[in-house]
Amino acid sequence: MFKLSVLIICFSFYTLSYGSVNMPEYLLNKKFKQEFQSNHYDKAQTSISKLLEKQANNGHYLHNLGQTQLLSQKPEEARASFEKALTLLPKDQQSHTKLNLAASQLMQQHYNSAIDLYKSILKESPSNPIAKHNLELALQMKQEQQKQQQEQPNQDQQNQQDQQNQQDQQDQQAQQDQPELQDAFNKQEEEEKKKKQHAYDILDTLSQREKDARKKHMIKQQNQQGNVEYDW
Repeated sequence: MFKLSVLIICFSFYTLSYGSVNMPEYLLNKKFKQEFQSNHYDKAQTSISKLLEKQANNGHYLHNLGQTQLLSQKPEEARASFEKALTLLPKDQQSHTKLNLAASQLMQQHYNSAIDLYKSILKESPSNPIAKHNLELALQMKQEQQKQQQEQPNQDQQNQQDQQNQQDQQDQQAQQDQPELQDAFNKQEEEEKKKKQHAYDILDTLSQREKDARKKHMIKQQNQQGNVEYDW
């Protein structure tokens, strides 16, 4: 989303005279204007929404609502409010609403729509400075977008090539490391075999010693039995 500092937005208030409305509506309009000018856009949006609850088809209130939404970084909502306001406002009171509608389109990167609207405004008012400035800005943004879109396939292709090169390097390194890994594996396997054989040798030795001890014990017992003198 583009910063408002690079985009000129036309803000205007449709104020009401004391005698044209009832007192609560007049005071709520006054409250909205104070909140808006104090940059309290959330509060201002609440106030203007209360006015729209009573007059849902008031083009002036919809225009003011769109302005609070635009400054609250809600261009999609602002666009809907401005579009509805244009269907309700007299033609001679639509210029500011059209400028802000185009601004909301530009903030959403809908460049073609914004460009067409700025051109239509300039047909009606060729000297409009805001329309001139923002039209030039919209054209620059569109050109930059097209440039990025043209560069994107090349960038994607480069990224794919970089990934493939990285994978090739990893595969090559793996192939180089494979003999060393195999040697290490073979050495480890040989050492484990030696350890097992050593353990088996120890067991065999112990088993043989046990057999020899039993054999000597049996011979000793037989000799003792053979030397016994019987008294009949």
